[in-house]
Amino acid sequence: MDIKILMAKMLFMIFDMHATLSEDKYESVLTTLSQSLAEVVYGYVTSVGNTQPFGEKEINKQFQEVIQKAVLEMGNRLNASGIQTVWKQKEAVLTYELQNLDWENMKIDECRDTIKRIFTEQSAFDVKEYSKKEYLAGAEQFFKDWIRQLGGQPQASTEILVKSVLDIYMRIEELTGKNQEKQPRQLISRETKRPKSSFHKESRKGELDQLIQILRQNEKIGLLNGIGGIGKTEICKYLFHSCYVEGVIEGIEYIGWLTYRGNLVQTFYEQVLCEKDQESPERAYYDTLGYLQSLGDKLLLFVDNVDNLMAEDPKLKQLFDLNCKLVITSRIQFDSLKSINIGALDEKWAKELFYTFYLGEKNEDCFHEIYNLAKGHPLSIELIAKTAQSSRFNLEEMVQQLRSMGFELPEMKENVIYEEYNKILIEHLNRIFSLSKLSNTYKQILYRLSLLPIEPISVDELIQWKVGKTQEEFEILFHRGWIYLECDGVVMHPAISDAIHSKSSKRYTIYQNMYVAMRNELELSGSTRAHEKYMRMLTFYHVVKRREFKRQEYAELLNQIAVILKNMGEREEAIRLQEKTIKIKKQCGCGKSTLFTGYNNLALAYGRADLRKNLIYCEKAEKIGRELFKEDPEEYALKFATTLNNLSLSYLNNGDLEKAEATQNESISIKTEYRGEDCIELAQSYNNMAIVKKRQNEYDEAYRYQKKSIAIKDAPDYATHLYNMAGMENARGNNEQAVYYIEMAIELWEVDSEFYYYKLMEAYERDLQLLNRDTLTNSVKIQQVVRKIQQLQREKSK
Repeated sequence: MDIKILMAKMLFMIFDMHATLSEDKYESVLTTLSQSLAEVVYGYVTSVGNTQPFGEKEINKQFQEVIQKAVLEMGNRLNASGIQTVWKQKEAVLTYELQNLDWENMKIDECRDTIKRIFTEQSAFDVKEYSKKEYLAGAEQFFKDWIRQLGGQPQASTEILVKSVLDIYMRIEELTGKNQEKQPRQLISRETKRPKSSFHKESRKGELDQLIQILRQNEKIGLLNGIGGIGKTEICKYLFHSCYVEGVIEGIEYIGWLTYRGNLVQTFYEQVLCEKDQESPERAYYDTLGYLQSLGDKLLLFVDNVDNLMAEDPKLKQLFDLNCKLVITSRIQFDSLKSINIGALDEKWAKELFYTFYLGEKNEDCFHEIYNLAKGHPLSIELIAKTAQSSRFNLEEMVQQLRSMGFELPEMKENVIYEEYNKILIEHLNRIFSLSKLSNTYKQILYRLSLLPIEPISVDELIQWKVGKTQEEFEILFHRGWIYLECDGVVMHPAISDAIHSKSSKRYTIYQNMYVAMRNELELSGSTRAHEKYMRMLTFYHVVKRREFKRQEYAELLNQIAVILKNMGEREEAIRLQEKTIKIKKQCGCGKSTLFTGYNNLALAYGRADLRKNLIYCEKAEKIGRELFKEDPEEYALKFATTLNNLSLSYLNNGDLEKAEATQNESISIKTEYRGEDCIELAQSYNNMAIVKKRQNEYDEAYRYQKKSIAIKDAPDYATHLYNMAGMENARGNNEQAVYYIEMAIELWEVDSEFYYYKLMEAYERDLQLLNRDTLTNSVKIQQVVRKIQQLQREKSK
């Protein structure tokens, strides 16, 4: 059977076992097959002695044939899929255990005990403990990744297959939580990093031992320095996984992996799992900082790619001052921190890495030359191997191509200046890229990917954003070595991203559809709130900063980013982006409609922070909006009326009550004429007119308009209108009615107490003031409100 088909069916075979077999028969299969495998493995171990497992092709072939025979013998009694399942379950466990045995000092009794333990204890592949839904949620992607690695490689060696089986065993064991008994550590981050299957612990044993020693000696910070692609992240991923799963550092109860996003505020907001303010990134940062500080030395925190100096991100000082254990990777050197410098990969392990991905005929002389050209740089060695494999170069041809392209990295000396070396590295990675024989379609996908931040993004999302069109495109790029397919999605190595970006095409048409798709995803419509789009906005913000264009779609994406930033309280940056948006739109010769929206958004961004500029842009929007309304009343009636409503508020805030009233009246008139008396948007106008009338000391009119506002119950700000109505009733001396309206507002805000926390606290306090006017009658309600306040405060402090 074709290996790709066999692997594809594996996922479903596991469930066939339960669909077709009783528990008794299931146990019978395990027993029979266990005995057969135990005899085979025992004979295998005693016959090869010190031979590394799976190292001899003839022995391995015999091993596989005996297992297949055992499966076929039982095929008469049970369905084939059930047999295959048991075989693969136990084969995976055997592979894992046999690879980790000390073969040189192995005794027969130890071997026998190992085999017995494999077949008497449950393993991660005993899937009867997991539901189909639980298994599929995490495992399916790993099976797909495995198939991608093996697919199209019929000549794949046994070593590759063994590593694949081992990788799946470890990944599924991690996903299904089989290590919970020995894994009490709590994950405080979104990411659970694992080392690549091609990473060998022994290849970086010295650096790992140094890092572990630092952490065990109660040093606060372990810093790994080195150029891009040298292996800093893989070393940390291995240690992270070991600490998370096996607890190699004692006393650690909490663990987290953060990928630095250029500033600590964004990094904490996006990646740390804790109770934090969702409406303000700055407040969320300090909530997170306090949470991490509270965990103390029970927390081990990994922060990858900290490539900014403290002058660029002053908050890094607060990261370094945390009282937890920190492991940091960086391309730059921090003079104040003791660091471990990561150097070239030893030639022995470089060869292991190279032949993991290059499956053609081995040539020791050519590999030695490739090693010297790459100076033991792991990422370059891996890319050269994958490029030679996918481009069908033999090693002599690959060496010749590298020589002709001028590929030869400089020596990595101890006093190397990382920033300078990284520039050279980018040039050399581009030379490998030029040998990749990728079509324009695949190159353009990589150009678009190079704009995205270094974080896993699902293939479905990338297709939705028009980065690529099909799953197969990303599979091919993974096979060629230019991206990784991790459990969470597609990710590009930072060094590769920088290299491709430095040479990527600047043709706007390559990115246009991507900008349109991203703009559409950021649209705030209906009940969608800004904080629900904030995480996605951060991803898209990275894209627009990475490559700038003076085009309309690019400007519209900038505009959507600015709107969300403004709603999240990041006013200064929102204003800067809105001004940039309008400038680009003018340069593009965009029409009045586009500028109309831009001026409206810029006015809202200034808001109360700068009343003069708020008024200037409100008036600019009103002028263009009036022209558009005259040209197409049906299309622009509601938009223009909303602009008038905003202008009325601006006049009100600037103290011009007469203009505020006249403008609001015009807004009400247009809404009524074109949308009728039931127009939901009228609620906001009535509420704002009530404020104007109150300022003019026309309290009866203010009360009348406030009554009209709460008559429209579907209005988005209905709770606020009720709260304002409570204030009106209080001013008129109607204490009971004031309590009635304020408690109606509280009931609506309590649906999402986290989002409306500050409004709720203010409403509770006002409710208490009103109730305390008659403590005897309201004693029970007073106690209830006090308890609600205390409960809300407790939830906020968690």
